[in-house]
Amino acid sequence: GRVRDRILLYGSGGMYMPPAAYAEEAATVAGMGFRAYKMRPGMGPEADVEAVRQMREMVGPGIDLMVDAHT
Repeated sequence: GRVRDRILLYGSGGMYMPPAAYAEEAATVAGMGFRAYKMRPGMGPEADVEAVRQMREMVGPGIDLMVDAHT
């Protein structure tokens, strides 16, 4: 049976994008009302860390950010 009355949803989208594109997409997802965004990195450690930095700057502290580790 049901164990909760509500669930949290998140937005997810692009893959292998430059940092600015992740930041823009995260802002779009936040603007749609989602409180979290999941990225799929893969451009290398420096670009991936930069993407997270730009996403945080774009969406602020109130949006959760997740990084998919590709299993």
